[in-house]
Amino acid sequence: GLLVAMAAVAEETARLPSAATLRPESAALLQWARGSMRIALGQEEAAAPLMAAVVEDARRREDPWLLGLGLVGLAMTRTAEDPGLPALYEEAVEALRRAGDTWSVAFALVPHGDVALLAGDVPAAVRAHEEALALARELCDDHLTATLLDQLGLDALMAGDAATARAHLTAAAVLHRAGQDREGLSY
Repeated sequence: GLLVAMAAVAEETARLPSAATLRPESAALLQWARGSMRIALGQEEAAAPLMAAVVEDARRREDPWLLGLGLVGLAMTRTAEDPGLPALYEEAVEALRRAGDTWSVAFALVPHGDVALLAGDVPAAVRAHEEALALARELCDDHLTATLLDQLGLDALMAGDAATARAHLTAAAVLHRAGQDREGLSY
């Protein structure tokens, strides 16, 4: 319910006179926030140039953390049929590893695995989702853990393994319920 308001704040912040004097890393982060809000609101076409600029800036400044975030955002502006999508996610994950941001690595591995699953590469999807699950558990992030158990359940369904799918989805439901995550329970 707050996405529209958050997007408005990001846009209003970018229009402030002081935004023109932000340090380069802060200006790039604001641009990433604006693009992220547009993606969250389903405005991928409007977000794409912002994310492309974030990626370009992060490469120029050699900022692996913002590069990884920008690449994930840029990938989210693409369709599942885009042949360059797996490479964007792979580069994003590697950049985030270099940055040492474990949570963002786990987060980026979710859609990276999803892209593999959509392409029919179930083993690659499982590898990405299992790695992300291990990281989420290491971080004690129950919400991300539940999300990854859901993803592994889908991976197992696509592999025709109903018993494993049931086990993953049941474990996810327990975590969703414990965290009062009604949206997660609806999957």
